[in-house]
Amino acid sequence: MNQTENIQVEIPKWFSMTEEEKIRNVYSQHTIEEFWNFWSNKEERFMEIRIKDDFPLIKDIARYLDIPLSKSGVYVNNAWQLKKVIALARDRAKMWFGVNPRKRNYMENGNINFGGGDYFVDSIQFLFVDIDRVFKEGVSTERELENCNIVADKIIERFGKEGWDKSYAKICSGNGVQLLFKLDVPIRMPTVSFDVAKKEYIENDDFERIKAVVRNGIGDQIIKYSRKFKDKYGCEVDSGALKLMQVAALPFTKNFKFDSYRWRGIVELKDITPNIGISDFILSIKNETIGNFRQRNIFSSGNIKAENLIRKGNLMNHPLVMFLMENNLPHGAINNKIWFSLKLLLRDSKFDLKSEEFKEFHKMLERKYKDNFTMNLPEKKYVFSERVVNNYCMENGLPLVYEYWSDRQKVKKMNMKLEDLKFDKMRNLTMDVYPLNDDTNIMQDMQKAKKELIEGSFRNKFLIARFINGCIKKYGEQKARYYSDNVFYKFFSFS
Repeated sequence: MNQTENIQVEIPKWFSMTEEEKIRNVYSQHTIEEFWNFWSNKEERFMEIRIKDDFPLIKDIARYLDIPLSKSGVYVNNAWQLKKVIALARDRAKMWFGVNPRKRNYMENGNINFGGGDYFVDSIQFLFVDIDRVFKEGVSTERELENCNIVADKIIERFGKEGWDKSYAKICSGNGVQLLFKLDVPIRMPTVSFDVAKKEYIENDDFERIKAVVRNGIGDQIIKYSRKFKDKYGCEVDSGALKLMQVAALPFTKNFKFDSYRWRGIVELKDITPNIGISDFILSIKNETIGNFRQRNIFSSGNIKAENLIRKGNLMNHPLVMFLMENNLPHGAINNKIWFSLKLLLRDSKFDLKSEEFKEFHKMLERKYKDNFTMNLPEKKYVFSERVVNNYCMENGLPLVYEYWSDRQKVKKMNMKLEDLKFDKMRNLTMDVYPLNDDTNIMQDMQKAKKELIEGSFRNKFLIARFINGCIKKYGEQKARYYSDNVFYKFFSFS
């Protein structure tokens, strides 16, 4: 037997290949039609193809293929059109595709057409993650591409623990790696009205809230998670790529950069089954409007402090239980906030709800408040937050259960001389009154004042004095004194 027959030849990783090897062995494994079917979900959708700095080319392609156009690109709605656009433009210009499907809407001139802005996004169909080098000098090296790929795989692996690695694409952008995770249920974008006479869009709170869910929820988690690897691998997730109208590297095209070009191609494409639950998780940030419960962080192994756990035999001594039993709390939000918070702790503590200890407490609680406290434990997407409890206390003028930003927490002390915020002293410092809106709460009011402090007010104590006077005018002296005594120092001293 020939001894060489058992020798195994190790196939190089995609990032170690030459450009020709990548095209032949990796990028050619997937077709434009496969990519279109993955992106469109085999449904009628319009993809924006953005073409850089070449409007004459855009017009020629749109006229030749009889497809819509805008100032920045053309719009295709099937694989044949996509293939033709790529063939016509990839040797002449840099190209991208719209991450999410587009729709016609009012333009600023009052006409209805396609466009590249947020108002032209039909729905959120994908979670887009753009991983790139921190320092960009020339085309990426093999090691730099490998490092981007390592971080991408770490994100895919973590998503896999949630079952969200069933439908995704990994794309080499030329000098980095991009990921597209398909949502199991598209998030439809609310319609934004347009005033034809004034030629302007009318603000829409629902639109702005949906627009922010990816960036402020799972997007923020991914950004923070990727920072752990920034120093070791020299790459990071681009926070700017979380925009609603974001475009991504279009596979099968060239990335013209650094007086050269690299091919863009699909490294992995999986479209087995839907990523069940990913849309619900992304949308869970919307629930802040009813309970201020922050979204569960899928990248954090421990979402609850040890001191907040409820121990067997010590239920009645837990701070939140004592708060419930030692105060006559107003009924308003007690179920949605305090009882809900306690159920989160019971769930995470794996406390035995069939134990005599809990049954006795539950009976006492319902007798005290003459109300029904249901025992359906919350879903895992909700996590306990001390701030929710403290905000309830603030809204009702009650002593805070938890320290409002304690020194042991990872907060940065601001460089301000605000140690002495005594209510009576500060209110007499000036007669000026800080303007506060009628439709905001105390947290929003404090955030507004804090923003001015951070941006560099040189007369900090006078701003706080004016703010206290504004609170007296809006909330009354008793509540303003409560806020000053319990909250202001910690809130304004830490960021």
